[in-house]
Amino acid sequence: MKTKLDEDLVRIIYIEKEDYHPEAISAAETELSVRQLNESHIQQLIDTLEDAKLIKNTKVNEPLTWKVRVWVFIFPFLFNFFLAFIYKADGYDKKTREVWKWTLYGVCFYCILILLMFITYSFS
Repeated sequence: MKTKLDEDLVRIIYIEKEDYHPEAISAAETELSVRQLNESHIQQLIDTLEDAKLIKNTKVNEPLTWKVRVWVFIFPFLFNFFLAFIYKADGYDKKTREVWKWTLYGVCFYCILILLMFITYSFS
């Protein structure tokens, strides 16, 4: 724990406490007390980390806009792989899933359209 930054120790103790074992939390508390940080600095770190966690959670659950859904549906092969990769790299998990979903809808739509055209021309 001695190599951890103050921010990491505060994250372990106050923000992501449920993700760590009690021994790790205790070690982080001990190390933080050894560093003798003042309460205002700790509170500032807590506020910053909570804001970052809120932004991350907002990004994870942000839906795809209708404009992008329509684009991905109409053009299911153009740039959807890159778009999904970019969204995933930026932490937009829901947007990534929706890009793949709407791409699949678009592919299915065109397959059905081609099948209907084939059936129509077969019986003409």
